[in-house]
Amino acid sequence: MVRGLSKAEFKGKNNINQLADKLAELGVDDNAIAQVREFAIQEKHHGEVTKAILDKYAPKDAKEDDSNKPVYVCSVCGFEYAGNLDEESEDYKCPICGCAKGVFQKV
Repeated sequence: MVRGLSKAEFKGKNNINQLADKLAELGVDDNAIAQVREFAIQEKHHGEVTKAILDKYAPKDAKEDDSNKPVYVCSVCGFEYAGNLDEESEDYKCPICGCAKGVFQKV
């Protein structure tokens, strides 16, 4: 789950910057846009921190090889679920944003 969180944080930077671009197109105040862009930088930093925690503390044998597992991405926040999402119960929710299982898309 932490690996998925880290990836979602890195992707969040891009998504939030896209939001800032849209706000600029709409003529939103420059100070507000600057705050949104700062939030994007913070998201990237969160991704870096969670990755560093994993690299430092995850036991070597606990690092899974997800290369053969299907990957589903939450279309709202970018969280990546490695494995068979169909095996999760119907009330499964994204651990990051809380959206329903139905928003995930297989990649």
